[in-house]
Amino acid sequence: MIPNITTRSLQYLLLAENLTDQVFLQRSKGRVHLLRFTIIGQTVILGFAWGLVGAILFQGVIALPDNVVRLIVEYPTVLTLVVTLISTALSIITSLCVPSTCIL
Repeated sequence: MIPNITTRSLQYLLLAENLTDQVFLQRSKGRVHLLRFTIIGQTVILGFAWGLVGAILFQGVIALPDNVVRLIVEYPTVLTLVVTLISTALSIITSLCVPSTCIL
């Protein structure tokens, strides 16, 4: 049995479908921007890491300033906390948008 669909209800269905498509396109644009930002950010971080490796290979030893060494020696747990927080934040940001299941 085919239900009786009037012209008005068909128009409402088409309008709802069109609005749903617009919302999906807006959300997918945001996901694409987040994915691009994540890729660029990870590439920059990787570039800094390789730059540090290159500088160590070129210089041999990179000595830290005395005041930085004093801070590291006096507050090793704070340094560990800060580095852990930064790495956790980066991990959370990059895991939010996996192409197949985007949370944002």
